[in-house]
Amino acid sequence: MSTENSPSNKEITPWQLGVEWLSGKGPRHRDFTNGDLMTEMLRKHSHVQKTRDIILSKMALGQRSLVGSNSYKLGGIKGVGLYLKDYSTLLTGGLTGNLAVTYLRSYNLEYIAAAYNNTVVVLFSVENSSTMQSASRPPILGYLPIWQQTAGKRINEKFKTGWGSKTTQSFNWTETLYIK
Repeated sequence: MSTENSPSNKEITPWQLGVEWLSGKGPRHRDFTNGDLMTEMLRKHSHVQKTRDIILSKMALGQRSLVGSNSYKLGGIKGVGLYLKDYSTLLTGGLTGNLAVTYLRSYNLEYIAAAYNNTVVVLFSVENSSTMQSASRPPILGYLPIWQQTAGKRINEKFKTGWGSKTTQSFNWTETLYIK
């Protein structure tokens, strides 16, 4: 796929990333880091803030290092409200909600943290794949293994190449947090 006219990782928007995935044009993998628009949008998500709070509360109890993860899941009954909230972001053109998270859907936020005096340096990581199965997945049912291994698998087989075929994104960024 030609990538010469594709926006850089630094400036690509969730809308452009979606068009790139849907059209099958542009890179099939992108790495995002500190300062990239997609990373900065993801960092503002309330789930990322909750994860920071978890890390800080554990570090305030005297832990010097920490490795963990915190999943943002749209599956199950609880996920229906998140699903509706995230997708209502599209209706407002991104004026409400977080478009980066709307693009990612569910994600697993992994972290490695180390404390130095009253500061904590954290490396956050998210790996994501964009597939036709994930884009067309219905709430609740679409998150069950039975759907993913049958209908979802057949959907992805129809979109192995070209428009709607799999793309992947990696987000890796560092932050310095302060223990109060």
